[in-house]
Amino acid sequence: MILLFYHMEKKHIDRYGNPLGTPPLYKDLYNYPIMYEDKEFKYEENELPLFVNVNQYGSIKKRKARRDFLDMTMKKNHNCYLHESRHKHAMNRLRAPSGRFLTKEETEALKKKEETYK
Repeated sequence: MILLFYHMEKKHIDRYGNPLGTPPLYKDLYNYPIMYEDKEFKYEENELPLFVNVNQYGSIKKRKARRDFLDMTMKKNHNCYLHESRHKHAMNRLRAPSGRFLTKEETEALKKKEETYK
C-alpha cells in the first residue's frame, strides 16, 4: 500500500521535479540583465498623460529598449566643448584661484608685478 501511494505521488511530478503542467524552470534565463523595465512616468501637474492603444505602446517599448541598447553599446565621441578655437583661447587665458577668468585690468596688473620682480 505504501508503494502504491508513492507511485501515485510520483505521477504528478515530471522528471524535473515540477508539478505536471508547468514548464521546467531554466535558471540561466534569469541571469541576463534587464534592458528595459516599466517605470512610472512622472509628469508635471499641467501636463496630462497621452493615452495610446496596446499596439502603439508595444512599439514605443520596443523602440525605447532598442535605443537604450544602442546607447549602452555605442561609444559617444563627445567633447566637453563645442569649438576647438574657443577652447584653445580659453586655455591660454589666465585664471584666478577661484577659476574665473581674470579681467584685462587684472592681467595687466599681474604682468606689471611679474616685471618688477624680474
